[in-house]
Amino acid sequence: MTTTGAATVPGDHFRLLGFGVRVGAPFFLLAVVLSGRWGDLPATAAWVAVVFASVLAHELGHALVFRAFGVRSRIELHGMGGTTFPLPGPGRKLSRAQEIAVAVAGPAMGFVIYGGVKVAELMSPSLRGTQVAADLIWVNGGWGVVNLLPILPLDGGHVLRALIGRDKPAYAVSITFCAVAAAGCVAIKYWWGLYLVATFLVNNVQSWQATSDVRRPASGRPDPSG
Repeated sequence: MTTTGAATVPGDHFRLLGFGVRVGAPFFLLAVVLSGRWGDLPATAAWVAVVFASVLAHELGHALVFRAFGVRSRIELHGMGGTTFPLPGPGRKLSRAQEIAVAVAGPAMGFVIYGGVKVAELMSPSLRGTQVAADLIWVNGGWGVVNLLPILPLDGGHVLRALIGRDKPAYAVSITFCAVAAAGCVAIKYWWGLYLVATFLVNNVQSWQATSDVRRPASGRPDPSG
């Protein structure tokens, strides 16, 4: 049975296509910091608008597929990006294949936007080279690819966990990729990326230590998707 929409939870700021959405101030603070355009207010505002719309579209992709599988959900945008949370209540439990579908739906939405911008550039050459087009391409294409890395809690990490079927080995693989990604960030001096990967690494090590090696059932309560 498929629900027609997610219920609003106290604290949600607005609803989008029936999904409750909450946006925390740290989300906008992070977007401003990542812009690197602090001396140009219009350029910073444009970047923040692109990030807000793109991350919201990404999370909406997760939410729509949750809905298709009969699971209600809500969206939060926060200091680490965004998360789509399944809500408690009656609904179908997800199989591993469905968990994978939910996980890849977010990046897929971004790739659709990426493709749309590329087509728009072909149809209107004046768009090529504009900052907004470049930002949309990077946020939806570049970030989408990064999000598919097999690192928890990224979407690729959720795919990894569903494929393996056991949490502890999934955390172990995630830790390995975190270490490789951290070395890459150091090599190119990408300090924000290093901070993010280091945060993931600590969380994965803690989760690995706290998790027993028990096979996950073929279907279970869906995990939040980031």
